[in-house]
Amino acid sequence: MKRLLFVIFCSLLLLGCVGSERLALSQALGAQTGAAANAITGTTDPETRNSELFSKSYWSSTAPFAIVAWKYNKNSLELMIQNKDAQKITLTEIKSQNRSIFSSNALFNPTEAKTITITMDSQCGSSGSSFSIEDIELTYTKGPISGLVQKGVKPIAGTCS
Repeated sequence: MKRLLFVIFCSLLLLGCVGSERLALSQALGAQTGAAANAITGTTDPETRNSELFSKSYWSSTAPFAIVAWKYNKNSLELMIQNKDAQKITLTEIKSQNRSIFSSNALFNPTEAKTITITMDSQCGSSGSSFSIEDIELTYTKGPISGLVQKGVKPIAGTCS
């Protein structure tokens, strides 16, 4: 029963329940589901946890590139990026808020995942504090076509490590 309620809880999160609705639902589901969500996100703060869950759910399902994991420590941002396309694609740039944060020619075979380490201009903050990296754009080349852009509609959010 708790497992079913947790699935419903996660589904409602994806549908966009807002603060008070999430809190009421979270309290109704009890401590076991909260502990499971804490284990997934590594935080006990409900707002940070929900932002991170939304972000991970969104970015793990995007294509042709999925960002399946990330870690932000001091000024180092590590992104685990996976090619979900059936063809080889080359990641050429990552932008945040219209500013280039990564520029290279990283070739990804179909289903391949690689860790891209980016040196950010700003420090993440103390361990456990929340962060959000907005307006992510991934520029890539697929076959003979270059300059293709994948725009994210959700930030990369989480807690500093």
